[in-house]
Amino acid sequence: MKNPLVSIIVTTFNRPIELEECLDSIFSQTFQNFEVILIDNYSKYELNEMFIKYPLEKLRFFQNDNKGIIAINRNYGIHRARGEYIAFCDDDDMWDINKLAHQLKLIQQTNSEICYTAIREFNDKKNFRVRRYSDIVGLSLLRKNQICLSSVLAKNTSTLFFNENPNRLAIEDYDLWLNFLFLKKKFVYLAKPLVWFRLNPDSTSTKKRFIVEKNKISLFLYLIRKAFRMKSLSILIIVLSRLAKSALKLIYFINK
Repeated sequence: MKNPLVSIIVTTFNRPIELEECLDSIFSQTFQNFEVILIDNYSKYELNEMFIKYPLEKLRFFQNDNKGIIAINRNYGIHRARGEYIAFCDDDDMWDINKLAHQLKLIQQTNSEICYTAIREFNDKKNFRVRRYSDIVGLSLLRKNQICLSSVLAKNTSTLFFNENPNRLAIEDYDLWLNFLFLKKKFVYLAKPLVWFRLNPDSTSTKKRFIVEKNKISLFLYLIRKAFRMKSLSILIIVLSRLAKSALKLIYFINK
């Protein structure tokens, strides 16, 4: 296996305990040829005190106002990445110590551009369950987003860029995976659960779910126009079905 540099993008805001757990898991990786690009949205606590425990030659720290759109700071990190590959880890998630080693081996063996893994979902009570996904076959990604951002390892290319439009808020990662699908990039799935994905109460709140479904409708309307341009009946049928489901969910949240 080659020993390429991996740039790890971590965006953070006001999560000191979770961020430390996140960074501990990253710096404990068995694969060590990486840089961490940490972008802080001007948290209201002193981050520098936390950095003493980490090798500073591997940690690049920036602060940037994302104006409420997390895609801005993810792109901020991507623009500064030096690695051949880029990985992402949200500040409240954690990695298995062998995550990068396993993914690099697979992505190189299969000559793929994006590798994603199974995950362990957990909450503050430390209850967890393993969520397994499946290989992306044909248009399966259109039917459901089966890629957790914190599990992704991707080649560093010019097409790795998150949509900063507010109508992609909370679904900017799904928007990017679909762009990759249409660009015919090669995905590979690693069935091992190598990410600890934290379930926050905010992520299941009615307000957050309303925003997600509202922005999904915007995305699906865009995909419908794309399907017409491509003259693809199969894409149109899938997207119309998903549009209807999101519209019904939105109506439910409005009346709740």
